[in-house]
Amino acid sequence: MLHRFLARVTRTFQPRPSNLVLRRVPRNSRTKGPLTLAFFSSTATSMGSDSNDNGVVCENGVCHIDFSKRRKAQPASSSTSDIPSRVEDTIASNRVVIYSKTYCPYCDKAKALFTSKGVDFVTIELDNVQDGEAMHGYLKEKTAQTTVPNIFVSKKHVGGFTDLRELEENGELQTLLSA
Repeated sequence: MLHRFLARVTRTFQPRPSNLVLRRVPRNSRTKGPLTLAFFSSTATSMGSDSNDNGVVCENGVCHIDFSKRRKAQPASSSTSDIPSRVEDTIASNRVVIYSKTYCPYCDKAKALFTSKGVDFVTIELDNVQDGEAMHGYLKEKTAQTTVPNIFVSKKHVGGFTDLRELEENGELQTLLSA
């Protein structure tokens, strides 16, 4: 929850406020859960009252997620039966594919590893694409891996970042990339 909140806040304020202070806010009639996380910033104060499509609402220098204003999941652009073929086509037509989420630090580490090796890769940010949840569900069925990053090299599922790092350390990653 905290990662998602901070991701929404930092997308809301660009450049990122340097004086970000995270505090627990007492529950009131507007909060929907037992804990509300908010940040206090002079950037938010200068904005007065504002809200955006991420569900982040700022009033008098305090920003919080208003769950009643959060975007509802968009309807799928294609039928669920198209998901397997879209995932398989992506894997088949690219040397390296990383199924990722924008707030995931291990996803960032995997991308950095490939970037440092000069390897081109395709990233599918499951939290930013339509049908991302359905794609993640299909990947869980296909690989039995429930986490991201979900990495494929030369059409082979290699696992997550820890698995990728092990392949790199024992030299097997280069062999896979050469295939």
